[in-house]
Amino acid sequence: ARPTGIIRSLQGVSGSPLPGDASHPDFTALQHRLGVDIVRTHDIDCTGTGDIDGAGPNRIFPDWSADPSDPRSYHFGPTDRALLSIARSGAQIEFNLGHSDLSCAGVGFNDAVPPDPALYANVARHVAMHYDDGWAHGYRLGIRYWEIWNEPDLRPFWSGTAQQYYALYAATARALKALHPW
Repeated sequence: ARPTGIIRSLQGVSGSPLPGDASHPDFTALQHRLGVDIVRTHDIDCTGTGDIDGAGPNRIFPDWSADPSDPRSYHFGPTDRALLSIARSGAQIEFNLGHSDLSCAGVGFNDAVPPDPALYANVARHVAMHYDDGWAHGYRLGIRYWEIWNEPDLRPFWSGTAQQYYALYAATARALKALHPW
């Protein structure tokens, strides 16, 4: 009989107004007309933009033998472009830490399990530092929502076991929460 709170708007989409690879036009005006207020970074384009690792050429951390503390180990450019287009549109970012479906590029399954949950968590932490703390000539976008993988129970996104996913999730969630408790 009386209001008890506010229902948060969930006018969300997957994919950025501008992709990392220029595969589609600028959708900013269209997303504004639709009232989009949150954008999920899963499947931004057919080149792996936004993916930590995987098969796409635009993945952020292309070499698992590289030093995760060294900014030169990262390839942020295409993902920067996509995330900045979300931020400039006024929408919040939901960053998907996982792999995109690259069948659109003829890559096939992009479902390889990261080699080490602790290493993956460290890389994810540095990605969060880049986008939320300005690390490695980064930004202060205030990303609150970090999704740890997409559909880990389904190919083409995950080929590992449930236990492997739980280990990856636990390590990554702890690393992100320790960095930004909010």
